[in-house]
Amino acid sequence: MFTWSYLDRAGQVTGSSHPFPDRDEAEEWLGSSWEALLRLGVTEVALIDESAPGRPAVYTMSLAEA
Repeated sequence: MFTWSYLDRAGQVTGSSHPFPDRDEAEEWLGSSWEALLRLGVTEVALIDESAPGRPAVYTMSLAEA
């Protein structure tokens, strides 16, 4: 299972997505949802592998426009 952690400008976790059965589905969802998240104040996301020990971030990504 994978989830997205939502981060604000200070890098603090402000929420998370619902769980996805695999990484591909999580990334597909983010591809269609990132603009709405940005409007809500989410400036960065971290993909979390819920099944890994310690639940490490697979990667983080900025949603802010360049």
